[in-house]
Amino acid sequence: MMAGAIPVSITYTDGNDIIAMMEKLEKCSLLVLDPGLESINWNILRRLLDKYEADGKVRSKKMPYLRYLLGVAFDSEPDASNVKDFRDLLDEYHTDIELPYIDPKDFYGLFQTSGSTGVPKLVAQVHLSTMKLVESHALEMIEDKYILFNDRPFNWGGGYPFFALSGQTRVTLSEFCDPPKDRISFMIEVIERERCSMVFALPPLM
Repeated sequence: MMAGAIPVSITYTDGNDIIAMMEKLEKCSLLVLDPGLESINWNILRRLLDKYEADGKVRSKKMPYLRYLLGVAFDSEPDASNVKDFRDLLDEYHTDIELPYIDPKDFYGLFQTSGSTGVPKLVAQVHLSTMKLVESHALEMIEDKYILFNDRPFNWGGGYPFFALSGQTRVTLSEFCDPPKDRISFMIEVIERERCSMVFALPPLM
């Protein structure tokens, strides 16, 4: 976002949804992917790729604008050794990079609707709306010293960047492990162990 990129989350069901979303986005050139439980995401995506290389470059006739693929947590995928690891970018240091000026009216993200009528629609949010959210009265009670438990996904407004921008230490659940049999008991254990001083939760969880 700081570099001017516009993130959008993509769900994986059978591959047709990815193709439909990529057609809607038109010029989406980079995909950051985790393999998913039992490699479900990777198994769907690799059927759509004609070629993927160790430097991150990919080709797909079904998604012609896609140029790059980065993998997250691909260590246990035996047939994905040449998928470029996202962490490699974190190890690189380039002194010549300058972040661009971001206008408050520039898009900061595209968020999907529920898709109840078919392919989800994309709702654009601008940087100004996010900053207004952070400056709102809703956050006046939240101090930056709090350790906050928040299990909302990163592709939800209530997950990220809502609390990332307001300064708390955030405790959440990993999406790269099997879901606990008793989610509530597990969350209570995490909240106690991490000494969380605040919980952000939807009504069903409460």
